[in-house]
Amino acid sequence: MTYGFARVEAVLKMRAEDVFIQEPRTWARLHEKGGKRHETPCHHKLETCLQDYAAALGAAGIETKIGSHSFRASETDPEPGFMARWPMLCTLPRSNPGSREKYVRRNGPYTLVMTAGHPHKLPFGNIPRLLAAWVCTEAVRTQSRDLVLGHSLSGFMRKLDIEAQSGGRGGMRTRLRNQMQRFFNAQVRVVYQAEGHEASVSSPIISRTDLWWNERRPDVPVLLESTIRRGEEFSQEIMRREK
Repeated sequence: MTYGFARVEAVLKMRAEDVFIQEPRTWARLHEKGGKRHETPCHHKLETCLQDYAAALGAAGIETKIGSHSFRASETDPEPGFMARWPMLCTLPRSNPGSREKYVRRNGPYTLVMTAGHPHKLPFGNIPRLLAAWVCTEAVRTQSRDLVLGHSLSGFMRKLDIEAQSGGRGGMRTRLRNQMQRFFNAQVRVVYQAEGHEASVSSPIISRTDLWWNERRPDVPVLLESTIRRGEEFSQEIMRREK
């Protein structure tokens, strides 16, 4: 489901880092014969399949090692990523939900309800998934609720493996800041319903943000580092899944 044809062998050789974000789509890096690499944009149906795959792994309780997306990395990957079960249970909005302030997605016995915070708009697309992956991975690596984003916006984009750093109204920097604001301020509630058992948990994804970046000069480091603090329940879920 890329824009072109791919050999089965080229797909089977893919690793986590072979799926990445390059403005404005998800891309796949195929391993062709002779050690050649072929990069191609993913069809929107493939993006949906990746999201459903991640959700299915989360619902089954499988720890998912990821690169920029939800493929499982190899056992020898020196920098595996981790995704908490919450975001994996039900995928986030893929397309712009517009003026809706509540998003509901069901996956088996699980129901995810995301409510928009400031600026009263829901996160959507690939960028919130990258943010969720980074937050969970840093939480496991640092064992801390407080996470450091860095001294510059460009530096943080490199941490997310976002290659394009264009500015302007529709540029990647602008889109990242917009989706960060939506994702960091959203409230998530997950409900489990099965015969004889019902449970739910609710938490802000991020309970505190402190961002100091220079938006006009994203490459220039500022004196103070930007930081975020994960929501209590969300933080506990990440640590519980890692144990």
